[in-house]
Amino acid sequence: MRRVTRSAGVTGAGLAAAEAPSPDLAATVELNDMVSGPFRGTQQFEFGAAGCSFVHQVFDLILCDAGRERHGPRMPGAFHIDTCVRANLALGVFTFDGTFLFVAASGATLNGRVSGTSGTVDATSPVADLDLTLTVTGGRPSCFEKATGDIRLSGSQTLERSPTSGTGSGEVIGSTAGALQRRR
Repeated sequence: MRRVTRSAGVTGAGLAAAEAPSPDLAATVELNDMVSGPFRGTQQFEFGAAGCSFVHQVFDLILCDAGRERHGPRMPGAFHIDTCVRANLALGVFTFDGTFLFVAASGATLNGRVSGTSGTVDATSPVADLDLTLTVTGGRPSCFEKATGDIRLSGSQTLERSPTSGTGSGEVIGSTAGALQRRR
């Protein structure tokens, strides 16, 4: 009988330890919460600008205060995305290559590379799907400095071209989902 009690005690302790999140896991969840959620913003584009062979496009996006069950209300963060866009007419998409900067409400920053695609638009529909991957290459201060991984940005953009110039702008809406972790 004594053995059974010890065995059950060890098993119970093992279960309790497995249920408590590790500090690394809790930090990773918080890290992803900081960069994930719905956003709203604007984009501007210009043909043949900033060394881009086709279009230079810049996005400025604010994470909305959708609230978080775990950590209370979200303090908004902002994404600044700077890309060159190429047309891939064979596939009917535009491809993006560029950089991003994320600034949290605390002032902490993440930066990295951007790649992805957007559907094409025509005169009947100025709205295009947007699917970007933001790959983290650095961050500051301590909450972001060991971050690695990707942030997935999905949404749609409205493209309104100026009839008198090679520029345009529009609204961008969607959501982001972080798949970040901390390097050791």
